[in-house]
Amino acid sequence: ASGEFAGIPLSFGAQVILMPSFGTCLSDVRSRIARDATVTVSARSALVLEGDVTIQGTLKLDGALVIRAAPGCKVTIKSLEVSNAGWAIKQTASDEGDDFVKMRGYTVEKNETREILVTEPGATVIGT
Repeated sequence: ASGEFAGIPLSFGAQVILMPSFGTCLSDVRSRIARDATVTVSARSALVLEGDVTIQGTLKLDGALVIRAAPGCKVTIKSLEVSNAGWAIKQTASDEGDDFVKMRGYTVEKNETREILVTEPGATVIGT
């Protein structure tokens, strides 16, 4: 998405949110994505990773995906392809919303999200 938000021209690419429980520095993130893994995230996508999540195979995303591993849970992605309506950046009027929305000039409209929420302790493998 691109446009003028609160009077400032902006262009948005993929939204990748890595929660602190996923990794707080580059070495943490590198340790969670195998060297031979293939991760493809389209420019319109949103990806949220939280907890003990590793990518060992292929992750292909065109839309929105949230993967959350609760404490004591481990999620391993071997093969996952997600395509959905995803999230959209929507411009707001200068008098619309709370102070944060007014300051930003946009909101995130969550149209469709694939959520993988693992709460049972142990290991979960996605794909083969």
